[in-house]
Amino acid sequence: MLLRALLITFTSLTLLSCVSRESEIEVEIEIEEATAHNSVSHYKIPVMAKSAGITSEEQSYDLWLRKQICPDFDKIHQDSKFSPPEAVEALQKTYNAARRHNAAAQAELGDRYIDGNAVPKDWKSALCWYRAAAGNGSAYAQYWIGIFYQNGYVVKESAAQAAYWFNRAGTHSNSAAAEAQVADRYADDAAGIHDMGQALFWYERAAAKHNLTAELALGNFYANSHEPADIQRALSWYGKAAGQHSVVAVYNIGQIYYLGQAIPRDYTQAHKWFLQAAEAGYAPAQYNLADMYYRGLGVKQDWVKAFAWLVTSNAAENNPAALRMHNQLTEEFTPEQLKQASHLAADYSRRFGNHSK
Repeated sequence: MLLRALLITFTSLTLLSCVSRESEIEVEIEIEEATAHNSVSHYKIPVMAKSAGITSEEQSYDLWLRKQICPDFDKIHQDSKFSPPEAVEALQKTYNAARRHNAAAQAELGDRYIDGNAVPKDWKSALCWYRAAAGNGSAYAQYWIGIFYQNGYVVKESAAQAAYWFNRAGTHSNSAAAEAQVADRYADDAAGIHDMGQALFWYERAAAKHNLTAELALGNFYANSHEPADIQRALSWYGKAAGQHSVVAVYNIGQIYYLGQAIPRDYTQAHKWFLQAAEAGYAPAQYNLADMYYRGLGVKQDWVKAFAWLVTSNAAENNPAALRMHNQLTEEFTPEQLKQASHLAADYSRRFGNHSK
């Protein structure tokens, strides 16, 4: 069923070098209702457009998207007049990049209008910038256009259009990263669309494609629970992230066992995971190992190793408890023990210095 036909005239087209600035191209776009196979849109490409290098239906639609008339900077500046000068300066830089067809900057302006970040909340302006970014290939913006149609945000609700945009965004090689980025927006308390249910939905989509950011985010979400079943989910997601060499995930698994968070405390397991993270250069794990050796938690008490891991972590520089541990150890050591501990600390620092932040 034909929804609408749009006749769009483009003047001063500069997207293709073979077209002069005075060229005028008519592109007729026909958007059809989705079929049962979610084939949403079909576009007719007239001869004039083909002669200018517009050779596909999707190209013509993207061309229309890139020509969106979004608020110019005078309007944006008026909208942001009560913002701090530094915020207006950052907004100006983003706008300048957006006008140069930078998709990330265009998508950022869309986010700003949803959040009311240095501009008033304006979902129509947000959609305009997302459309421009989508036309420049942003999978993130394409997902957001789908969300607009899915929920009827300033457009007529359309499952067909939502499916088209979700499917199109999903064809990008970075679609999982874009899905995780959408989830991050929903998870952000400061965002204008905070919704943890939606955040989990999008994180799970991304994690199904082995996106590390999403796996960590899901692990963090379930780790904040006090339910044993959720802690097991956290361990599962952290395990997947650890399989992708995430030292943070390795450390977080150790923390769950170390704290006994809704499951029995297990210092042996905590030591195993902390040691793996510590040897990868992760300072928080190195400090926790120092504490375990200092107090004999799950390991034989060993102040020499405690000192070596403590020095390697540099924790004594800004952690009062670590400084007290350092001072007590140096006071209690015999000269021979201090020499042995210092040599081991130098060896650990050389091999396991803090490589990961």
